[in-house]
Amino acid sequence: MDGSSLERRLRVRIKGAVHRFAAVVPPGFERAAMAELEACGISDFDAPAKGLVFWQGKIESFWTAHAIARLPASIRWQVAEFGATGFAELRRKCERVEWELFLPEGAPVRLSVASDSSRLWHEGAIAEEIERALAAGGHAVGDEGTSLFARMERDRCALWLEGDPEPLYRRGLDKRVAAAPLRDNLAWGLLLESGIGSVSRLCDPMCGSGSFSLEAFLASSGAHPAKTRRFDFERWPSTRERAWEHLRAHLPERHPLAPENPRIDCSDLDPDAVSTALSNFAATGLPGAPEPRVEQFFDLKPEAAEGRSLLVLNPPWGKRIAERDLRKLYAEIGRKIAADFRSWDWMVLAPGLEAEKALGLRWERKLLFRSGGIGLGALFGRA
Repeated sequence: MDGSSLERRLRVRIKGAVHRFAAVVPPGFERAAMAELEACGISDFDAPAKGLVFWQGKIESFWTAHAIARLPASIRWQVAEFGATGFAELRRKCERVEWELFLPEGAPVRLSVASDSSRLWHEGAIAEEIERALAAGGHAVGDEGTSLFARMERDRCALWLEGDPEPLYRRGLDKRVAAAPLRDNLAWGLLLESGIGSVSRLCDPMCGSGSFSLEAFLASSGAHPAKTRRFDFERWPSTRERAWEHLRAHLPERHPLAPENPRIDCSDLDPDAVSTALSNFAATGLPGAPEPRVEQFFDLKPEAAEGRSLLVLNPPWGKRIAERDLRKLYAEIGRKIAADFRSWDWMVLAPGLEAEKALGLRWERKLLFRSGGIGLGALFGRA
């Protein structure tokens, strides 16, 4: 096929068409993800599913979501969808997919298959047929390459390409971690749920490796994902280099849901954690970064709330603390917030009902999610 023919097809089938996309997000954060994507200029959402937010749009919306959004763990593009009740039919229809519009010539593919409520239920056999179809187009399936997800549901197959095989919560920085860190996108999702956009002051006194403070700083500084890392989709035939580079060059000054120049106070009792956080802020290479300090939360004497002030706390939980000590710690936290953080908004992570009860504070809202395989509740309130 000559280059001019391929370019014509790309203009008609890709640039000029509306496509279906999905953002994979932490379960429980679907509403926050939709709000973030909408703030990035994306609309026409379909009904979300657990851990998935869908929308219809032009290919530029796929680029924009990667460039700005901080909550998704991955973003996918549905490149084909068809019915299939037999393996021969599945292979034949996969071979008809115009892979040359989506994948670079000879690019390897990493394939993942799931099947639910379909006559084609054997996932290994499904993978074999799709692998044969890809091989016919010159693409080998292996452990590396562009991620392709095949989902059989009720005798229909949907094929999704992932914009990058590296999880999007890896921001591209040389980040160090302390014990039991929150993933960056989870930290950002919790800040979104806390209404970070209207905050003038953020206090993060159990900072660990600094995830909350780091995400707030990066977002308010305009250090968008497209500025700190690259993506697999940039080399796809569907990506027009000049259009993508123009988008990267004209990103907003800060994340559309981030505050402007917030004061960020970041500290921890553990000197090693503070050293880690300091290293992470230094890795951004940005001026005006917070300077984490060694300080005990219970020794803090915060100033009166100015504007909207937000306290975020991720206390020790899981194997890091015994159950009896956990209840005592949360009781002390509750008393500290009630005594010294009056008129502050607060968000406290609690690993279960016992910790919530021990906290002894009236919370306005609770969000359940999982981190490191452990169920947590994010409690939101006002002192």
